Amino acid sequence: AIESIILEAESANSITAPFVVENDPTASGGQYITYPSGTTQSNPPAVGATAGIAKYNITINEGGTYKLFLHVLCTTSGAHDDSCYVRIEGSTPSLTVGANNWVICNNIDGSVTAAVSTNWFWAQVRQYSSEPGELITFDIPKGNRTIEIAYREDCFKIDSLILTNDPAASTTNLPLPISSKPNPADKSTGVSLDTKLSWKPGIYAETFNVFIGTDFNDVMDATVSAHDGVELFQDIDVNNMKPGMLEYGADYFWRVDDIGTTTNKGSVWKFTAESEGAELDVKNIIGVEAFAPQGAIYDDQEPNKTYN
Repeated sequence: AIESIILEAESANSITAPFVVENDPTASGGQYITYPSGTTQSNPPAVGATAGIAKYNITINEGGTYKLFLHVLCTTSGAHDDSCYVRIEGSTPSLTVGANNWVICNNIDGSVTAAVSTNWFWAQVRQYSSEPGELITFDIPKGNRTIEIAYREDCFKIDSLILTNDPAASTTNLPLPISSKPNPADKSTGVSLDTKLSWKPGIYAETFNVFIGTDFNDVMDATVSAHDGVELFQDIDVNNMKPGMLEYGADYFWRVDDIGTTTNKGSVWKFTAESEGAELDVKNIIGVEAFAPQGAIYDDQEPNKTYN
C-alpha cells in the first residue's frame, strides 16, 4: 500500500538552537523553521552532537524504498542558501552520503546559482557530491524511526516534510500544504470517549472530509466512494467535529482531507481511547473488603469486586 507521512517542520518532537520557529501566513500551518544569519555548518554533525537538530519520530508501516521531500524557501541572492543535512535512523540511503550517515542536501532546488522560486516549493532531498547533486532514496524497514534535519547554510527555510513510498511521487504532484496540528495530538492515549476532533486548516482548504476507523490501512486508502470499515464525515465547513461515542481502549486512526479547488489528502493520525476503569498499581491498594450493600440494591451491583 502507498504510505505517505506528512509532517509540519515546526512540529518536531525536539528542536534545538540555532534552529528557530518563525511565522509566515503563506507557510503550511503558518510557521516554518530556519537558522539565523551567521549560523552555517560546513561539516555534518559529529557523533553525539545535539545543537541545531530537529527530530521527527515516525512509524513505518509498509517498509521499502521511500523518497523524502521538503517544502522549502531559498534565498535568491548572495550565497544562495539552499541546504541542510538529513538522515533517517535505521535507513539505507541509495547513494554514498556524508559522515555519520548524514545526507549532504545541497542545491536542494537543483540549481547552482539561483533559486527556482521566490515562493515555497517542494524539493526532493538530494546528496551533494558534485554540482548540482543527485536525488536520493532511502530503504527503510518497518518500525519506529526518526527523521533528523540539521542546519547547514543560514537563512534556509523549511516548512514541511513528506516521506512516501509512492514511486510516482514527484515535486509536481505532491499535495499543497495541508491540515496539521491534530487535537488529540498524534499517538495520544487516554482520550475521552466523547472527544471532539480538531485541526489547523491547510491554507487552501474551504471544507474538509474526515475519515475515521480502527485500521491504519483502511483509513489511509479510504476515498469518498470507497471507505468500507471507515466512517466518513463529508463537506465539513469548520475545523472540528465529534465522531460520536468511542469504545473503551480502542485505537483509532483518522485523516483530514482538505477540499478546495483540488482535494489534498491528509496524514493519518492515531489516538487511543481511555481505558474502562482505573489501572491501579498493587502497592497503592491499601485494603480490599467485600460487603453486602446497604439500602437500595441494584441488579448490576457486584459487592465481591469492591475495592478501595
